[in-house]
Amino acid sequence: MLRKKVLVGCALLCVVVVTMAAAPQRGWRGLFDVLLGEDSTHLVLVRGTVGFDAMTIAGGDFAVTRTGPGTYLVLYDDGTFSDTPTVLVQILGGDVGPNEAFTYVESETLVGFVVETQVDSILVDHSFKFIAVGPQ
Repeated sequence: MLRKKVLVGCALLCVVVVTMAAAPQRGWRGLFDVLLGEDSTHLVLVRGTVGFDAMTIAGGDFAVTRTGPGTYLVLYDDGTFSDTPTVLVQILGGDVGPNEAFTYVESETLVGFVVETQVDSILVDHSFKFIAVGPQ
């Protein structure tokens, strides 16, 4: 396992060195362009923390609706993204004793996404946080 991590680290370092050498005037922005596959100067980030009751705890530029047990619809403000963003979610307080709690994005579009939270493979209401990054 350590060998794989070292190889991945070396590969990432090679990408950084080659990118920085190819376009030194662009610096880190050029690196992000390569890694993200697009012009990073026009990216938008929406982040939020959502309570188990679908109340917004932190963040903005979105609205949340609980559509069923452990299922939430997150909608971005109109015109936030021009294409489907990349969305990462993380459950809050995943330690529920001997049970396993997790969350995942069920579906996503340029206007929002559906997230499900589960404990032992059963949909249950749970707090989560997310980050969405995509083109403006």
